[in-house]
Parts: sequence; structure tokens; C-alpha cells
Amino acid sequence: MAKYDLLGIPYFNPMVDDWHPGMVPLEAQHLAEDEIVFFPVLGWSYAEGSLSELGFGPLKAMRQNRNRSFVYFIETELHERLTDPDRCKASLRSRKLLLGHLKEIDPPNIYVVNSLDLALECTVELYKSHLTLRQLHELAAESMTG
Repeated sequence: MAKYDLLGIPYFNPMVDDWHPGMVPLEAQHLAEDEIVFFPVLGWSYAEGSLSELGFGPLKAMRQNRNRSFVYFIETELHERLTDPDRCKASLRSRKLLLGHLKEIDPPNIYVVNSLDLALECTVELYKSHLTLRQLHELAAESMTG
């Protein structure tokens, strides 16, 4: 987040200490509307909700706007503090299934990366790309009115 702040890149971070169910509509709005969505699934949680969102949310969102980009980072190992064997097994299985399906269907505009550093680099470059596209659309629109 510090790099986004430094570069002036706006972002929404749903990971807050005082999260409550009333935040769901705001999260859903960002998932549905933001041009670039970075979705890390880290090994320090079972990520049941995140994994289900990644399976259907972005594909639905891209049907509404194909110029959107999604960056996924999905850790395939869990932190040792996660001790429920059934939940661990289910989480690891879901992670592998999702990664396998993404590799198989290779959806456009979904970038699956294997590190947070690469995710940061990817989101910054996508931001620059989206900014350029917006500027080109504005220039074209101006040329039609002037």
C-alpha cells in the first residue's frame, strides 16, 4: 500500500481491523466496478470467502466491462497457526482447484502471479496502462466534439 500511496495510485483495502457485515456492499461495489482488482489470498487464513469470490466474481464483472484487470496471488501453503485439519485440507484443495481452473481457461485480463512483489509490479503497470487508455478515450471524445 505504501508504494500505491507514493505513486498516487488510488486503492480500496477491505482488510480492516473493525470489519463488519455492513461493509459487504462497499466491497461488492469495488469488486464490481474498480478497473483493477488485486486479490491476494494469503496463507495466514483459510480464505473460504475469498476463494469463493475469486471463482465467480471477476468473470461476472468482466461481462459488464471487459476493460477491467484482475491480479491474483494465491499462496498454496498455509501458516502453521491454522490448526483445523479439515479446514486446512478444504482450503488447500480449493486453492489448487481455483489455480488449476484459471490455468485451464486462461481468462483474459486475469493475471495470476506467484509473489506479492510481482503482484505489486503488475498492478502498478496495469494502472499506468489503464490511465493511458482513459487518456486516449478522452482525446478521441474531444476530437469528435471539437
